Amino acid sequence: MAVMSGEEERRSTKLYVWSDDLDPATISQLISAQPDRSYTRGQHPITKLPDGTFREGTITYRRNLWRKAIDKPLAGQPLEAQLLYWARFVEQRATAIERIKALGAETYLDCYLDEGSIARVQIPSSVMAVLGALGVSLKISFYDWRSPDLLGSESEDEA
Repeated sequence: MAVMSGEEERRSTKLYVWSDDLDPATISQLISAQPDRSYTRGQHPITKLPDGTFREGTITYRRNLWRKAIDKPLAGQPLEAQLLYWARFVEQRATAIERIKALGAETYLDCYLDEGSIARVQIPSSVMAVLGALGVSLKISFYDWRSPDLLGSESEDEA
């Protein structure tokens, strides 16, 4: 897990596009945005080691991934503010999102929230309306940073 400072490590949102057939370059072209992470089916993960060298992993990715994290100035903002940003982002690209989905891709917003043992989130109805109209799902993960079971654990959904 990347080490972030302050509020960034407690809340973050990312737009995911998973596909069996659409390659990340095509998704970037359709959405008119660059991902912060992407890979194609059949690739192996590349890990940067502490000494600066790289090592190829042994697993093979089963699907294509295109992922974009929220822009840095908004990272750490309340979840509701981040979701408003994403609603505008996908709404401005509605035709592209609809085309990507018609081509069989799965799209969703992944929301990570680590607010302690109790977290409250209010998702504005305007956000739900935009995401629902475009078929973009929400995946919200709640964590308690004080839980020793979660220390040092992270996994990518579809390795």
